[in-house]
Amino acid sequence: MAQNASELEFRTVAVIMAGGIGERFWPLSRENRPKQLLPLSASGKPLLLDTLDRLDGLVDAENRFLVAAAPLCAEISRSTGSLKPENYLVEPARRNTAGCLAWAAACLLARGADPDSTVMVALPADAWVSDQQAYRKVLRAACEAAARHPAIVVVGVTPTRAETGYGYIELADNTPVFQSADGLPVYPVARFREKPNRQTAEEYLTSGKHYWNAGIFVWRLDTFLRELEQAGTPHGAAIPRMADALRRERHAEAECIFLDLPSISIDFALMERARNIWVVPADFHWDDVGEWSALERILPRDSAGNAVSGNPALIDVSDSVIYQDPTASGITVAALGVRDLVLVVTADAVMVLPKSRAQDVRKIVEFLRGRNNE
Repeated sequence: MAQNASELEFRTVAVIMAGGIGERFWPLSRENRPKQLLPLSASGKPLLLDTLDRLDGLVDAENRFLVAAAPLCAEISRSTGSLKPENYLVEPARRNTAGCLAWAAACLLARGADPDSTVMVALPADAWVSDQQAYRKVLRAACEAAARHPAIVVVGVTPTRAETGYGYIELADNTPVFQSADGLPVYPVARFREKPNRQTAEEYLTSGKHYWNAGIFVWRLDTFLRELEQAGTPHGAAIPRMADALRRERHAEAECIFLDLPSISIDFALMERARNIWVVPADFHWDDVGEWSALERILPRDSAGNAVSGNPALIDVSDSVIYQDPTASGITVAALGVRDLVLVVTADAVMVLPKSRAQDVRKIVEFLRGRNNE
C-alpha cells in the first residue's frame, strides 16, 4: 500500500538552470563567460556562487545539481569549482527551461530518485536577492507545501515598481491554502501574466494580488510528471523514456529523445496550463539582473545616482551605469555632461546607449553576428 505524502520522509534537491548566455549583458557576457559567471552583485562574487550560497542550510551540497550544455558546464566547473563532476547534468543541447527541467528530472529518476518523496527546487542561476535568511525561509515554506501536497509551488516577489520586463503571478484567493512551520502563508494562483504594458503594470502594482514571477519552481517529482502529462506537452512522456534509457546507460537514445523536444519555456509549456499552482509571497528585494540598467538597483550609487564599477573619470554625469571591466584597467574611461546612459568598457569592446534602451542590447549582438564578428 502506498504511503500518504504526509507520512513520507522527503529528499530536497536543487536544480540550477545555468544554460543561458545573457546576451543583454554584452559586451561583458560572452559564450564562454555568460552572465551567471559575472561578478555583477555587490558581493563581488559571480551570480552563480551567490545562488549556491543561498542554499546553505536548506539543500546539502550533494543534492545540488546544475544543468547546462557541455562547454558551459566545463567553463563553470573550471571557473568556480563549486560542484562535484557528477552534479553537472549535461544537456545534449539547449531546449529552453522546459527542456532543461525535463532533462534534470530524467537524470534524477535514472539515479534512483523516488518521485513520491523527492522535492525538486528549480532555480535560475543568475538572480540577485537582498536577504539570504528571508530567501531561505520562503524556499523552506515552498518545499514544505510541495512535499505535503500535490501542488506546484512558486515564489512571488512583492512588486516595488511598475515593471514591464517581468512576468506576474495573480492570486486566485486571499485565503491561504497552507501555512509553513515558520508561519508563512501559501496562496492559490489564478494565472500567470505575461510581461505587461506600462498601464497594466501600474494596475498590478496597486492591486495587492499580483507578484513578480521569480522563476523559482518547487514540486515533488510525481507532481511534476502528472502536471506535464495533464498539460499535454511532449516533455511529460519524454521524461520516463529518457530516465529508462539513462538507467540502462543508453545515452545516445536518451539524447535523441531529448533532441525531439520543442524549445519552449516552462512557463508556456506547463505553468500556464497547470491545474494546481500555489505561491509563497516574498518581501525580500529581488532582481533577475536581466540587463545593464539593473545594476543601479543592486550596486551602490554615488551622490549623482550613478552605479559605477571600475575607476572612470566622471564630470557632470548623473543617473547612469558606468562599468569598466578589470580587463580594461589600462584604458582611461571618461564621460562628461551626460545622464541616463549606459557605458560599458571591456578589453575588446565599448558600448554606449541610453539607459532606456538597455533591453535592446541583443540587437547589437544580432548585428555583430550578421557581420560575422566572433
